[in-house]
Amino acid sequence: MDQAAIARRLSDVNGRQPSQDDSNTKEKSKSSLAESSLAPEKPTYAAPGITVHEKKWTDGSVPLDAVSSDLAKLGKEAMRRRLIAAAAAAEALEEAIATESIVRNLSMFSELCATSRAGNPLPTIDKFMSIYDNVVKLTAATAESIATNRISNTPLASAPTNSKFSIWVEAALATDLEVVSLLTSENIEPPQALQKCSSKRQSHNAPAKNIVLASSSLDGTWTRGHGMNETLKLATNLQSEMQIWFLRFVEQSLDAGFQVFDKCTTSNSALHCGPILSQLKRVNSWLDRVVEKGDELLTEKIERLKSKIFGFVIQHVGTTVENSMPI
Repeated sequence: MDQAAIARRLSDVNGRQPSQDDSNTKEKSKSSLAESSLAPEKPTYAAPGITVHEKKWTDGSVPLDAVSSDLAKLGKEAMRRRLIAAAAAAEALEEAIATESIVRNLSMFSELCATSRAGNPLPTIDKFMSIYDNVVKLTAATAESIATNRISNTPLASAPTNSKFSIWVEAALATDLEVVSLLTSENIEPPQALQKCSSKRQSHNAPAKNIVLASSSLDGTWTRGHGMNETLKLATNLQSEMQIWFLRFVEQSLDAGFQVFDKCTTSNSALHCGPILSQLKRVNSWLDRVVEKGDELLTEKIERLKSKIFGFVIQHVGTTVENSMPI
């Protein structure tokens, strides 16, 4: 992405509308650059306090013939290192974002497990469905990214620069990281603080031995492609464990009698039973989707649970719902 495009995007983020004077200034700047390669840099101010430097100063557009051959050689080598470093940063950023998203949903699921109540399952079902859908999408996206990278197997120096991760890295480079100032630091904790919070939470929910094993399995290095494979493994395991947990939770809720079903005996039974039946239909649809990709053992559990749901509805609501809730 060139300097002008980065400037436009930063302007959009900041909410600044370009004026007629801005357009005239840009046209004049382009003309002056064409007239003389010796003209000083005219950086673009994409947002208050943020300067976007021209790409030509670092992409080899400006010849280095006027300096010594040794210095020119070092400069060209530096440009190549810059390309490789930027490509590596983009891939590392892609991996970090994929891992961040999966870990976020893992934490949400862990909290949901800790706060769920079988006697009042409706809020839990809503939250679970939202988290599970996110995990499914993230798992597919991570797998697709790994497959694409394996097929291309492109050297870092020749990696494509049109991905959103590359664009972000280029924006950071072109603005000397000033683009980060567009974010509010209030919502971003330093890694040390996040690690402390995580360790404190783990100490209440996991044996100390497990924590030591988890931390000692990392050597602190980044290897191209390796992290995405590990993230995919985490996402796949999370998705599998979520399925098993939800089957158990729904069964426990059925055993608990969906306590809110007691209200279905009142004169406003339709008002109280409607949301419950709607969620049970939603659960049934989810079970059908899981069956399509599940193994034989999981499929057997799902079929038993579907039969249990059907029997539960007939027992508590009556045969009148049979046609309105196909299971």
